[in-house]
Amino acid sequence: ADSVVIAGPLTLKQCDPDCHPTVEKAFIARLPIASDHHTIDVDGKTYNRWGFAVALINWAAMVERSNIQTNFAQRGYSFQLTRTDQKEDPETGVLIPKVVTLAESPNFKHDSKTTVAYELETTNNAWVIQINYCEAVKLEWRPWAFV
Repeated sequence: ADSVVIAGPLTLKQCDPDCHPTVEKAFIARLPIASDHHTIDVDGKTYNRWGFAVALINWAAMVERSNIQTNFAQRGYSFQLTRTDQKEDPETGVLIPKVVTLAESPNFKHDSKTTVAYELETTNNAWVIQINYCEAVKLEWRPWAFV
């Protein structure tokens, strides 16, 4: 890719077995640095690249600063934010979907009568936010939940 590629949030390989909480779960943003004077070979293919500029974005701090837990709780809602990863089975080559919970309210429970789901546009994966509400509560979450 010639533009920024973002992966995560994920646990950094360097964190096995222990890691500073600041980067325990992070987004990794990579921007390739093009160069006409240097190449990188990957799997037999040559790229005009010097390397990559990399940034780590602390997932826990981002969730905390967003006040998502407080915003939902104050309105009587609970939520679950998930991401679906596709992992390739090394023996068959078949992609196997795996749903990963990124954040959720402590009291979240899925109930088809009181839960709505909304797919979020992201760079690399399908993310879904599910919002659970009391049937007596008028659905007013959309304007502030997706700003």
